[in-house]
Amino acid sequence: MAYAAALIAAIPEAMTESARESFGARAVIYGLLLDDDPAVRHRQLNRLEEHADPAVFRETQKLIGNQNDVTPEMRIPLIEMALPALRQLSPTQYHSFRDNVHQLIKEDEEISHFEYVLHRMLLNHLAPHFHDRKPPAVRYRSLEPLLVDCGVLPRNGL
Repeated sequence: MAYAAALIAAIPEAMTESARESFGARAVIYGLLLDDDPAVRHRQLNRLEEHADPAVFRETQKLIGNQNDVTPEMRIPLIEMALPALRQLSPTQYHSFRDNVHQLIKEDEEISHFEYVLHRMLLNHLAPHFHDRKPPAVRYRSLEPLLVDCGVLPRNGL
């Protein structure tokens, strides 16, 4: 619990504040998906400039400076912070957001572990809300049946 609290406290304040409202939450997710390769990042930003809400695009640009302070361990908690705000989107905003996320992931022509996890988290938490689907049934109530699979996950992670 202490580690989790310290990890969340270490997330840049601008990121946590933005994650808690719908414009900022979209910008946080977009920012997490921006590639380190300057050419890919340029294409991703062009995509957002053309297809994202202009205010969200400006917020994304504003948050880019904070991205360097977000360690891989902070990404999942930051996504989890953004989910309640993302549920507040209108259906039109959600569909635009979903399409932009999909295109940002596709831009570098490979899917990283992090991109896969982010995409699954968004689908699992937002699709039932926006598509009147039931959330997936809980298959496991403990990690015990998954211990072998968990043992093969990379330690440096997502």
